[in-house]
Amino acid sequence: MLVELQNSQDVVVSTDGWIVHTKDNLAVRNGGCVTSGNLSLRKISLKRYNLVFSIALYWSQGIWHFPMEALVGLALLSESEKQNSFIHVSQKNRYVMKWLKLVKVDEKNVIDGTIVTDTLFVPEVGLCGRPSMEQIQWLRKTILPNDHRTGIRNSVLLIKRTKRRVMPYFNKIQLLVENFAKQANLDFIVHDDRSLPSLEIQLERFANSSIVIGPHGAGMVNLIATQRGTCVVEFTPVESNVCYMSLSYNLGLNYVSVPLYRNQTVNIYKVQQALESCQQTRT
Repeated sequence: MLVELQNSQDVVVSTDGWIVHTKDNLAVRNGGCVTSGNLSLRKISLKRYNLVFSIALYWSQGIWHFPMEALVGLALLSESEKQNSFIHVSQKNRYVMKWLKLVKVDEKNVIDGTIVTDTLFVPEVGLCGRPSMEQIQWLRKTILPNDHRTGIRNSVLLIKRTKRRVMPYFNKIQLLVENFAKQANLDFIVHDDRSLPSLEIQLERFANSSIVIGPHGAGMVNLIATQRGTCVVEFTPVESNVCYMSLSYNLGLNYVSVPLYRNQTVNIYKVQQALESCQQTRT
């Protein structure tokens, strides 16, 4: 669905996805998991544009939320529209711009902040944590070269978090997974958030992985590049969004959940069982 608002001189689009008709005091929100509580447009000078496609949402500058909720809205645009129109996002940070480059949006056409436009197009964005099958398939097809969709899967990839929600006994898990990979004759890769390669290389690593294992978190957004049949082991908090489970099922991956306790630990025996389950799906 693509909503068009024409000759809307009194309509303002905020960085959080609020679409406001200032004359009639009407406001609607474009997608997003939550929303900001207050929005003030008084006494601010806004830049005006002739025609804009807006995929701005609350939180959509984030590592999961931009590609899987905001960016997938561009699935409804033609190549000409993507290349010749202004694309409005919440924030032009480096991460957002890398993803836009992958879907062939020129940096000069990307705008952010609160703006006003004469003609506004609002594409259907991804639901919170649950982009549609069509949106997922569009993104995967757009960002992946053909040879990465069916290549040889020869590695076990372990995601390591060092900045937030750090697992205190991660070294034990790493040793377990590394030994498992050796016995299975698979390469072992640590996806460490302290030293990440380019986005393209990250996606390539996931595309070449037979097993992906790690805690619930943004690193698993790269599952979009994995091939059908890849096994995913997620350390899942009791209170968490099921976004990666849903993404795995939509991509045809074999998903296994291992409980992640409030102290950021897991039962090492359950991790071993999950890896053995993954090995059975490979044979």
